[in-house]
Amino acid sequence: MKRLIKLIIALALAIGLVFANGLYDHNSAVNAKSSRIKSAVSFMVKIANNNKNGYSQGYRAQKNKKGGVEHDCSSLVYTAFRKAGYKVSMGTTYTMPRDFCAAGFKYISSLDIDLDNSKHLKYGDILWIPGHTEVYVGNGKRVGARKNYDKKAGDSSGKEISVKNYGNGGWAGIFRYVGKKQSAPRSYKVYSKMREEKKKAEATAKKTSSKKITATAKKTTKKKVTTKKKTKKTTKKKTAKKKTTKKVTKKKTTKKTTKKKTVKKKKAAPKKKVTSKKKAKKGVTYYKTKEMMWLRKTKKFSKNLIKKVPKGAKVKVTEVSNGWLKATYGGKTGWLLKKNCKKL
Repeated sequence: MKRLIKLIIALALAIGLVFANGLYDHNSAVNAKSSRIKSAVSFMVKIANNNKNGYSQGYRAQKNKKGGVEHDCSSLVYTAFRKAGYKVSMGTTYTMPRDFCAAGFKYISSLDIDLDNSKHLKYGDILWIPGHTEVYVGNGKRVGARKNYDKKAGDSSGKEISVKNYGNGGWAGIFRYVGKKQSAPRSYKVYSKMREEKKKAEATAKKTSSKKITATAKKTTKKKVTTKKKTKKTTKKKTAKKKTTKKVTKKKTTKKTTKKKTVKKKKAAPKKKVTSKKKAKKGVTYYKTKEMMWLRKTKKFSKNLIKKVPKGAKVKVTEVSNGWLKATYGGKTGWLLKKNCKKL
């Protein structure tokens, strides 16, 4: 009996140790995960709080004359997470889905998560849209590199790299760390195809424009030649008419002159003025959205959202300005990103 009791106690102690080790390993993994996210976020916040650091797309992650470092939006995110221990090679917003999914981040589309506010976000979530990226730092705030306002090194305005309120969303999706390698999202492949198609379209447009110029030049030269021939024929007819009129007597000419005096000159009909509406129609074009987008009050990414525009929607465009389209959809007018729309 004593031996059985000893064996039972020994087994209980062994099971207890195994269970305790398992808990310890799990907790250590969780702590390691959270500590790496914290170090990445704290690095970005430090960069934002030091005005020696500024925004630059030409000198990404390079030192400047003021003793700081220049970053654009993607280089800041890449550098922060690389320093925190994540295996991601330096890239751009267009390579982020491939790089971060391979490093254990899961892409969650805005169709699967409500990004209109920060309620569903977690500390360290990477906010993403093709062309721009930032990181959510909690308490309804985000940190990121946005724009070079003074075209100088450093951040004299304090707005080039900064922490600010989350706003009203407008992001295509987020990258959230889950610890397992993920496949690149379908949207990434779509965006890469869009870029290739855009380059091809631009190349074909240049070729067609050059062909049109040469064709119009040939047509104009042909028209000039034909008009010269016509003028020669008309001059011959006019000279023949003049000879016949000379044979007419002076009496007939006097009668004609009296009749001419009595005849009143008809007033020329006033020309119809082109209304402003017709002029406005000439500037109207139609585009088709390549993905779900937001109509915005201003030409900025995450401010003043008006209305969601679904993928494949036809929108009326009245103005093109710096990569943005002034469009009307569903009775609402605002701004859309031009690169995510296709001209019809």
